Amino acid sequence: MGDVKLRVAQITIDYPHFLEKTLGDLITKHILEKIHKQMRRDGISEKIIESTVSRGHTINDDTGYGSFTVTGKNAVQWNIVSDYKSIDGFPVAVMIEHGRRAFFVKPKEPTKDRPHPTLKYEIDDTVYFSKGHKIPEYRARKYVSETIRKNKKKVQRELSKKTKEFIRTMMGDHVVRP
Repeated sequence: MGDVKLRVAQITIDYPHFLEKTLGDLITKHILEKIHKQMRRDGISEKIIESTVSRGHTINDDTGYGSFTVTGKNAVQWNIVSDYKSIDGFPVAVMIEHGRRAFFVKPKEPTKDRPHPTLKYEIDDTVYFSKGHKIPEYRARKYVSETIRKNKKKVQRELSKKTKEFIRTMMGDHVVRP
């Protein structure tokens, strides 16, 4: 009986570390790497791909837009976060994931100093002026949410299998059957 209590105590101590590492590895393999591969295939900037990461944390932290939750006595939640912003703070990664409606950019209102304002912008070292222009729609790519939806069950099955192997290793083959 004392041996069993000692083994259960050891599982209690080791399981959180096992869970964090194993779940992190599974999410990286089955979700994050697939997201990165799809982004590269579609020509998304490497800066945006590098900003797409997984984060494990407590259930109360709700950052990110794709989450993976393992529930039980204690809940573990992992988020896939893609948070790249342009120099002026525009959330580029969010636009890629969720899309953008078409809109029209207008110059500022006329002032005493600028009676005929225009928009000035540069593309490939060429300066352009506009009295306003349309910004086209950008369709939602859903890299994060769709990849999680498609692969969540696989991660859960593999985590369950690895957890049984962990317990079997800690307790001995006679306690837990495959």
